[in-house]
Amino acid sequence: MRLVICDDHRLLTEALASMLSTQGHVIEGIAYSADELLRVVAASDPDVCLLDVNLAGGTEGLTVARELLELHPRTKVVILSAVSDPSVVAEAIDAGVVGFVRKDQNASRIVSTLDRVATGEMAIDGDLLRAAVRATPTSPRSDTSRMLSFLTAKERAVLLLLVDGSSTAEIARSLGIATSTARTHVQNVLVKLGVHSRLQATALIANADALGELRSGTVGHGQPGP
Repeated sequence: MRLVICDDHRLLTEALASMLSTQGHVIEGIAYSADELLRVVAASDPDVCLLDVNLAGGTEGLTVARELLELHPRTKVVILSAVSDPSVVAEAIDAGVVGFVRKDQNASRIVSTLDRVATGEMAIDGDLLRAAVRATPTSPRSDTSRMLSFLTAKERAVLLLLVDGSSTAEIARSLGIATSTARTHVQNVLVKLGVHSRLQATALIANADALGELRSGTVGHGQPGP
């Protein structure tokens, strides 16, 4: 995987770059500010950008993430943060971020997050993701529509197949993915909807409005999975 890392803490950034290089990732560049990040990404077109949620000078990492994703939609963004604030996670998802990892987590967790992002997952801890859904400001939309908005395009396709009664193997065949990947997508759907079974997920969106939104693709703003 080709990576760009942006954090204003130089020692941490260089250590992270060195660790990820030993794991087989290609570090296309390191940036210490928003302007530098945008230049590096424009020059290298990386697969993933690891981005600090707070940069020097008061720059909000999520503001930078929105601009980066608008300019370079192919690049996926994973947020690095010193804290696990559900409201920040909710804002990150709204910006199009697909992963969230704490700076105090061990190296294997960071590598695992990148691996999950590479397969099209939204790599955010399940408990934190559920808290982020609850932290999302209320709106005229129904709670179900709000939860559906956290699904990626691939996860919406998986949910539609669940509604049609497809098994994991059938989902895998329909979407042209491995059974293990389909199983992971199903689990992500259940987590984001705050349910514990396929039956509960299907029942949650059984009303005509929610199902109509799902089929029309009007819900969700997550980045499409592969």
